[in-house]
Amino acid sequence: MDLYIQNASPGPDKESNWLPAPKDNYILMRRLYRPKTTPPSLLDGSWKIPPVTKVN
Repeated sequence: MDLYIQNASPGPDKESNWLPAPKDNYILMRRLYRPKTTPPSLLDGSWKIPPVTKVN
């Protein structure tokens, strides 16, 4: 899934996956609710959070 986290709209065709962000610096955080206890699991390290990729 692609999410667009930016100040300006990425365009009408991508706005459904757009999270408006401030123009200045900000901290990106992720919340995980009730992670699985069996693999793949964040709790035992068998699942890794996918990296955020900056695109220009």
